Amino acid sequence: MINQIIQKIKGFLLKPVETFQKSRGDDVVPVIAYFVFLLIVNGILWALVMASRVMMHPLLTIARYDPGTEPVLVFIIVLILVIVLQLFFILIFGLWLHLFAYITGARKGIVQTEKAVIFGSTPLLLLGWIPVIGTIIGGIWSIILTIIGLRELHGITTGKAILAFVLSLAIIMIILVLIIGWFSISLISGMDPTKAINY
Repeated sequence: MINQIIQKIKGFLLKPVETFQKSRGDDVVPVIAYFVFLLIVNGILWALVMASRVMMHPLLTIARYDPGTEPVLVFIIVLILVIVLQLFFILIFGLWLHLFAYITGARKGIVQTEKAVIFGSTPLLLLGWIPVIGTIIGGIWSIILTIIGLRELHGITTGKAILAFVLSLAIIMIILVLIIGWFSISLISGMDPTKAINY
């Protein structure tokens, strides 16, 4: 099983189109095993970095722990936190992306979209623990892989796959900007943000 997962990782990194084509008929169980393996590897790398204090990743605020904190405790907390958060965000994003993939013509089912997101997240899960550089390179690479995955697994055009991905991100960004703007205006005006909607 581990050898198959490693071969699949190599495939998505080096021959993504061919590997996605071969993955069209993959059952849910092997996909979940692949995802869990990457989550554990990613979580361990994050935890080792944080516990050893070798680097402080700007995206993980828990790194700013008290100097007296036990490294083993930090390792366990970071490991659990990273695995749970990435599991949640990647799966939820797959559901969100499927809405726009469907709008742009994807008709092979939500499982194929989740597979595109899970397999597409490979570079981010392998490199994301590296401060700044890993997040940027892994993130961009994962976006490209996810778009390729949507195209190959759903049999849609590259343009439609890109449109689906861009729309999904654009809506998220708009919502975040509106929320941040709402809180900012409320705080500047001295108004309670939870009551600002009544004005």
